[in-house]
Amino acid sequence: MTPDKPINEKAYTLALKYLKHRPRSRAEIRDYLNAKSFSGKIVLPTIQRLEEDGWIDDVKFAMLWVESRRRLKPKGAFALKIELRKKGINDEIIDLALKDDDEEKNARAALASKILRWGHLDKAERKKKMFGFLRSRGFSFEVSAELCARLIGDVAATHDSSV
Repeated sequence: MTPDKPINEKAYTLALKYLKHRPRSRAEIRDYLNAKSFSGKIVLPTIQRLEEDGWIDDVKFAMLWVESRRRLKPKGAFALKIELRKKGINDEIIDLALKDDDEEKNARAALASKILRWGHLDKAERKKKMFGFLRSRGFSFEVSAELCARLIGDVAATHDSSV
């Protein structure tokens, strides 16, 4: 038994505990183990073992991240790219994860919980709120502008019929 073996097991166990709450990227695990003062001689083999055992997979992680955002807090491709880059995911994997992303559908979903709140506002103010909200969520200018222009009349009609 090598002297590093118990440290490797300790690093592996800590990484598994870190993975308990949600999937993590390779970079997140590396940063976590580095923060726990493990050396590179321990971190790299630990990450490799986690990958071999199926606990870390950056492609699967990116896909799950995008899907989670679609369901829980829809964001535009720009915001998702930034989030995934912060998680240490490379651009090739990000492009793969966003390949089938429907930005307009996601923008509609993001607006769903907010749009009725702004029904009482005049059209210009409502459009400004909708556009600002979509842009703050990372949706493109084009998608935000088109969707706001299309929905602005629909919201007024919905609000007027509910009064």
